[in-house]
Amino acid sequence: MGPSRHAAKGYGDLASTRPQKDGRCKMTDVSRLESKYNAFLFASLGEDDELPLSVLSVLARQDLDPWQEAGRLAQLSNEQAINSLASRIWTSNSERWSPSEASILAVRLIQLLPSRGGSQIGPQLN
Repeated sequence: MGPSRHAAKGYGDLASTRPQKDGRCKMTDVSRLESKYNAFLFASLGEDDELPLSVLSVLARQDLDPWQEAGRLAQLSNEQAINSLASRIWTSNSERWSPSEASILAVRLIQLLPSRGGSQIGPQLN
């Protein structure tokens, strides 16, 4: 069996762990992924055929690296990030969401991205 689609993108085997000499398992590539985007990437958009649908799954289905796309969106202005994500959501299933529904979802989801260098999307918490 050949390498997985994720391995070709540099993720390696996400489910693998490697035993250390003391018998404990060490996380491999999973621990290196950007956890600061987890709230955004794992946010729910509802269900698709009774399966949970997250931002991560929408992006992955479009053959995008979800963590890279989250980083890219975090660098955009609020308006650009919302428009870009809304387009991706609508493109993922235009029969399910209208463009305006995709925009409403995108507004909520973009707020989950971390602060973007002086351009704060959500409320500042001290």
